[in-house]
Amino acid sequence: MCGFSAVIVIVGIVAYMVYLGIETARRAACVVKACEILRYAGRNGDLAQTAVANLRRALAELGPRTEAENAQLLGDYRGIIAGAVADGRVDRGELRLLQQVESILALSQASIDRGRTQGYLIVLADAVKDGDFTVEEDNRLRALRQTLAVPASLVSGHDALLLQLRKARVMRTAELAPIKNIPSGRSEEPCYFSSPAVMTAERVVRSYQHMGQRISERGWVDQKEGELCITDRRILFVGGGTTTIKVSHVLDCVVEPEHGHLSITSSQRKIAIHLRTAEPYVAAALVNRLRNP
Repeated sequence: MCGFSAVIVIVGIVAYMVYLGIETARRAACVVKACEILRYAGRNGDLAQTAVANLRRALAELGPRTEAENAQLLGDYRGIIAGAVADGRVDRGELRLLQQVESILALSQASIDRGRTQGYLIVLADAVKDGDFTVEEDNRLRALRQTLAVPASLVSGHDALLLQLRKARVMRTAELAPIKNIPSGRSEEPCYFSSPAVMTAERVVRSYQHMGQRISERGWVDQKEGELCITDRRILFVGGGTTTIKVSHVLDCVVEPEHGHLSITSSQRKIAIHLRTAEPYVAAALVNRLRNP
């Protein structure tokens, strides 16, 4: 009797495992089908009625979704968004497609906000990567943000960058007005930009042995704090002494996007000077304007 009971238990376990395998395969097939429809929609910018019906059917057969299944579907939803914003705009048809997919997938508002914000940030990153934020790019971003209904809370940090880039754009063309005068020998020089700054440099921050080899890790180390002043003739960093670069000696002045430092290369120095300041794009715009009048 005990042996018979054991057999029954084993058969039950095997049957359950077979069921799980079949169920897992069925659910995977439903997810694959739904994802294929979403990818097709992303490529074509449209979701035909037949595709809508097939998508609804696949999701209905799937039933309640696991986190992993949701992640797959969200990935393809974001792919649709990336395709829609590829030209920097979202037209009515593309917006209708997004709304349709969001409704069919029954996405939460948080998921929608994150997905749309990601699309907006793709366009933003492309617009600002060269530091030259044009009026056309600005207007396009404003329109895209409104169309996608991007929540301000998700892009507040990026808004500060856009504000700075707008100021930099004005700095390139507007009439310069000195904010103060600084001593220069027996006279004074008009200063057009002044801000607290930190001079920083790349150094070895950690060194250790690994498998018989010396490994050195480099990083940015603050050297001294001070004030950055830019006149029509000089760039001055005043702090722990005064570092001066003549505008006429500047070979390059850019903002390093990966860390936001103002990098100034001079014909009179072997290595570039790196400064961390609140508005590096504004400072760079002024220096490049002065050196290329």
